[in-house]
Amino acid sequence: MNRLEDMQLDENRLLQMEYLVDQSRMGHHLLFDNATVSRVFTEENENDEAMFKVENLARIQDLLAEFMDKSTLKEKRRFLDTLEDEDHDLLVRTYFNIIENSIHSVTPFKH
Repeated sequence: MNRLEDMQLDENRLLQMEYLVDQSRMGHHLLFDNATVSRVFTEENENDEAMFKVENLARIQDLLAEFMDKSTLKEKRRFLDTLEDEDHDLLVRTYFNIIENSIHSVTPFKH
């Protein structure tokens, strides 16, 4: 595969992630069912600050890279199903952190 094809694949994956984020911002979570989201956010988890500590950043980056490397929703879901519970929940929380930051980035601050 040449560099142009690599860039096209990267662009396509980014467009797919943008689509998933946009859908999630509207409340349509295509990757996770309600039970999973509820479980991840109601279980006693580390707070977000602890979750995103330096020691976890490489792990989060690796999980996200592998997740984004999947071409289809079906492949992404299959990948999620293969993860250990801790990594799965970390990826779900990271995904929703991205959604939350995305919402904040487009919402004007109200004073």
